[in-house]
Amino acid sequence: MAGDGTKDGTEAPKGGRSSSSNNNNQFSKLPSYASHQVGVGAFVLNGRNEVLVVQEASGPLKGKGVWKMPTGLADAGEDVPRAAAREVLEETGLRALPTAVLAVRQAHGFAFGRSDLFFVVALRPEDEGAQAAALDSARLVPQEDEVCAARWMPLAEYLAMPWLQSRPLWSQVARACGAHARGEYGGMPLRWLENGHNGRSDLVMCGWSAEGEGEEGGEDEKE
Repeated sequence: MAGDGTKDGTEAPKGGRSSSSNNNNQFSKLPSYASHQVGVGAFVLNGRNEVLVVQEASGPLKGKGVWKMPTGLADAGEDVPRAAAREVLEETGLRALPTAVLAVRQAHGFAFGRSDLFFVVALRPEDEGAQAAALDSARLVPQEDEVCAARWMPLAEYLAMPWLQSRPLWSQVARACGAHARGEYGGMPLRWLENGHNGRSDLVMCGWSAEGEGEEGGEDEKE
């Protein structure tokens, strides 16, 4: 998805891409720069069928009174579900466990001309019975520089918000979230599986498996 410009670390010439192999200049099919950024949105549902929402203290929705799911960018080397859990903790003080990816959006023309892959991740509060913020909006802790308010919103109210319903893309995402909350859509469960060539376990997001385990998985399944 991203490249350093050349396969051997040499600098690509301005306005083009090349690689050096056997002392011969060859055209490289690798991008000469990081082509995408990875964004995450966190759909967190508690045991009372309430959705975790925030209002932005900065950004395009600042001051518009729009409640939205916590969002952010994944760090380098950070798995998508872990990025979503981190953003929830940073923006609201809530510890949450990711369980599945519900939707993926690709868009173009973001910062520095990059494209954006945005993953909507389903999460549930960790230790809901012992974590006061899992049920009490007053115990949430908004991140001062990014979030001006945080609360739990009834699912029906969240899905009916005009801001969501007036935008076809986000309305579709909201429908997927609603179906997941009702148990009608499992999304893509999360698995970390050994990749078979260097002993590393990598993240796979897939709604089906040959073993018939497509509806199970989550952050706590990582080896």
